[in-house]
Amino acid sequence: MARQKFDKTAMLEAAKSVLREKGAGNLTIQEVAERVGSTKGAILHWYPSKKALVDAVVTHMTHEWDESYEANLTADGSVEAHLSAYLETWQAHEGDTSSYAEAMILLLAEAPDRLEGGSPSIFEIFQAHG
Repeated sequence: MARQKFDKTAMLEAAKSVLREKGAGNLTIQEVAERVGSTKGAILHWYPSKKALVDAVVTHMTHEWDESYEANLTADGSVEAHLSAYLETWQAHEGDTSSYAEAMILLLAEAPDRLEGGSPSIFEIFQAHG
């Protein structure tokens, strides 16, 4: 197979496509490599395991949303501010980016331990101000 140049974003998008089409249980490093026109070894160079690749895909899926949410959030930190930022972000990204729900479903399937700890969810934020 002739090797093609690709970047990490193309690799993550290929993995995300496999996940959407076939589900988390059917994601293989080999298929991601085939989709970007490279080798399994090239993928493993950046992500040494399927779990590492899934983690990177989830981060990729949520990164743009996070940045937009933070930009829409006002400094007062009230529950209204969080709700407004969430709704503005959702409206701005509807149909354009992967949702947190999609990322969480992926994590539940492949790495449920990643759902523990970390940043608070929007529901936890609302509960804290509730």
